[in-house]
Amino acid sequence: MNDIRFKNQRIVHDLKIDPDYFRDLELGSKTFEVRKDDRPFRVNDLLLLQSFDQKSKEYTGSMVFAIIVGIFGRKEKEKDFVKDGYVILSIELIKSRYVQD
Repeated sequence: MNDIRFKNQRIVHDLKIDPDYFRDLELGSKTFEVRKDDRPFRVNDLLLLQSFDQKSKEYTGSMVFAIIVGIFGRKEKEKDFVKDGYVILSIELIKSRYVQD
């Protein structure tokens, strides 16, 4: 995948997340995301993680912003520990916001 950004440019990646995993992020017990390596993820990029219920196919209205602080699985020596085509993103929560009906 080609990433044509300048060195210090950030992207905000808008991603869905299961409500159970979302809760763990908010509680601070989940500090990583396992994702397909199908986007040009970089350290310091932002993630907008929106809680999405797969059964109802609807967003719950809850979201968190996080910053990528590390990426594991792209280096040759890391590939034995991460499924091919995936990465583990080390993240830090930035901000929470809830939208109520």
